[in-house]
Amino acid sequence: VSGRYADIGQMSTDRWRRMAEAMQELGVVKDTARLSGLLYTEHELPDNQLRRMRNYVLLGALAGLLLLGLLMFFNMSLREAVRFRTTELTELNQRLSGQLEKNRLVLAELEENRRGYAEAQRIAKVGNWAYDCDTGGLDWSEEVFRIYGLDPGLTPSLADALEVTHEEDRSLLRQALRDAIRDGRAGSIVRRIHYSDGSIG
Repeated sequence: VSGRYADIGQMSTDRWRRMAEAMQELGVVKDTARLSGLLYTEHELPDNQLRRMRNYVLLGALAGLLLLGLLMFFNMSLREAVRFRTTELTELNQRLSGQLEKNRLVLAELEENRRGYAEAQRIAKVGNWAYDCDTGGLDWSEEVFRIYGLDPGLTPSLADALEVTHEEDRSLLRQALRDAIRDGRAGSIVRRIHYSDGSIG
């Protein structure tokens, strides 16, 4: 809008009116009534502006309070969840500590029993062994190695057991193994053996 329609400078009610009329003359609007919302009134603008500013401040404050309330609720919920989980983990830790102590005592008792069993076998000069059907391996007690006069570091096999068994008793050992595998339970046999010094017992 050129200066002939509205002087350049500060805005006033008269100036708003002249601008509206100039827009109508230029054909931008059909009548000035359409620009009534744009008309500047010196007495209304500060109140409208103040009212709008109050509304924006109020809405901003309400939004801020709502956000603060949500953050506080989330914080309280999170603290409660952490407290609950911490209590849970503390109780679990105590139970696990108790179970570990029980396991330690059981293992100590088993080791004591194993030592007592090995000592009883040594005194009685009796040993025991087990055959693993899946691997074909043998597990000998310490006393079996001593009785046979063999190195305890040896990994025994069925061939080793047959070799130290008297020739006439080898078929008895084989049959006892077949029976144990078939029946699925341990057996017991008495057989003669060849000692490392060449004697038979």
